[in-house]
Amino acid sequence: SFTSLKPGAFLDVHLANGQIKKATVLEVKNISGKIERFDGRRLYLEGKSSGNKPGWFNYYDRARVVDKEGFSRGNAQAGDKVQISYLDPYPGEIDDEIPLEIKVQ
Repeated sequence: SFTSLKPGAFLDVHLANGQIKKATVLEVKNISGKIERFDGRRLYLEGKSSGNKPGWFNYYDRARVVDKEGFSRGNAQAGDKVQISYLDPYPGEIDDEIPLEIKVQ
């Protein structure tokens, strides 16, 4: 039931003929680290990625960038310590994470 959803929930919705056929609640995940570098539209974190934690994010520039109090700020820079909130629509696969917010510590 959509009335039981909490604010800030994200859904993967499948439509057919204007009707919802399937809806899946997506989990918002977090990762902390230090920005190593930027390469085109990809942000790399220092260290190695593991099976369940990404080492980079595509289209990071679409994410909201905030300071540690949650106020909007300019861009994140290489060397910044950050916490990234993201969606992982296909757990177990790589290169599909969608960054939502980059909080600069």
